[in-house]
Amino acid sequence: MTALWDSHSQSLYRLPGHHLQKKLDFCPVYWFAQGTIFWAIFVIGHDCGHGSFSENLNLNNIVGHILHSSILVTYHGWIISLRTHHQNHGHVDNDESWVPVMFSIDS
Repeated sequence: MTALWDSHSQSLYRLPGHHLQKKLDFCPVYWFAQGTIFWAIFVIGHDCGHGSFSENLNLNNIVGHILHSSILVTYHGWIISLRTHHQNHGHVDNDESWVPVMFSIDS
C-alpha cells in the first residue's frame, strides 16, 4: 500500500509542475491576444465617445459604457477628459492628456 501511495503521490507531484510550465510558456501569447482585443474594445468605445459609432447619442453612450466597463475604464469620466483634451489639444497649460516635460537650461 505504501509503494502504491508513493508512486501515486509522486505522479501527482510531477504533473502540476509539467502543466504549469506549459501554461507559463503560453502566457506571452495570451497577453498579446488579450491586449489586442482590449485595444479593439477601447477603440470602439472611443468611437462611441466621438459619436462616430452611431448617429444615435443614446446608443453611443450605452455601447460605450458597456465596452469601456468591460475593460475597467470609466466611460463618462473618460468622455469629460476626452472633450477637454480636444478643446485644448496641443495647449501647453490646459491639455490634460499631453503634458510636456518642463525643464530649464542653466548655463
